[in-house]
Amino acid sequence: MAPYFFNCDWGTSHFRLRLVQPASGAIVFERTSSEGAANLAKRATQVDRGALYAKVLRRHVDAITSQIAIDAELTPILISGMASSSMGWSDLPYATLPFRLDGSNLPWRRLDPLAGHPLFLFSGVRADCDVMRGEEMEAVGLGVLTPALHHASATTWLILPGTHSKHLCIQHGTIVDFRTYMTGELYQLLQEQSSLRHSLPLERSIASQPTASEQTAFCDGVEMARRGELTSVLFQVRAKQLLHGDAAAESAALLSGIIIGDELASLARLRNADSSIVLCANATFHPLYRQALDVLGLGRVVTVIPPRDVDHLSALGQWKAFQEINRAARNHDLDPLVCSSAIPSPASVKPTST
Repeated sequence: MAPYFFNCDWGTSHFRLRLVQPASGAIVFERTSSEGAANLAKRATQVDRGALYAKVLRRHVDAITSQIAIDAELTPILISGMASSSMGWSDLPYATLPFRLDGSNLPWRRLDPLAGHPLFLFSGVRADCDVMRGEEMEAVGLGVLTPALHHASATTWLILPGTHSKHLCIQHGTIVDFRTYMTGELYQLLQEQSSLRHSLPLERSIASQPTASEQTAFCDGVEMARRGELTSVLFQVRAKQLLHGDAAAESAALLSGIIIGDELASLARLRNADSSIVLCANATFHPLYRQALDVLGLGRVVTVIPPRDVDHLSALGQWKAFQEINRAARNHDLDPLVCSSAIPSPASVKPTST
């Protein structure tokens, strides 16, 4: 049994590395930084980018292994997210739809070992006009957490909020379609570069939690988005501040409601009456999306994954995908790539920040 593995989620803006115990799912150590793929792409050419990725990863791995004794050969590093993109460590082709929730049709590549650790890079998934890298691993993790998804005949829409929110359509244990919404990025662009910036505080993000007095503005924004005409209602953020003296914090809450409401209103139009919704939001986005879904009348069909479990989906998914690699190796009479153990469960131990 492999006592540990490294769960590496390499996003566009941020980097996260965690040492995980597969048997319990406990996160032993966690490191985060702003060394996302976009940041690293600015610091290296395509030729030497791989060396830069290896250097960054090695530094974080060394910081963790200096605090705990582990067997490198039995501690694989599993990487998903933007490291497999055209601006990442090694560009891998996308998996195509339908995509199985067990991760068995996800492209992967074994890279040169890092400080003795086996190193595996997982790709993403594409549709005809959409792509994702990283969210598919969370979906695989959700399949581990809720096995009924593999057998459900009714359609399930999985909501994964973020800078680029994803809505995944799942049927019979496969992702059959998905859509991306530039929710977080649109808020930031409007906040920093549009005429609305004069009405908005720069210190707030789309996920800033509204006070009791600001919740009304957030819900008003969701209702405004329900009516459609996004570009028109966006300008009302500025107009309400000019004409009615709305406070900057209320304007920010209104804008958050409009953008999140527009994202979710599109789902309300897409879904069939018998389809269900699963919300997988971290602690930051969870209350806002839950409230917006209630405003739109979708709260009754929503299953909410607790934010603490959502935080473990990437690790659950990576280990499941890694087990599929080893299973395929055994089916072809090959030695397992690394000794693997049981699928981890959601952790009962709080992560330790380093």
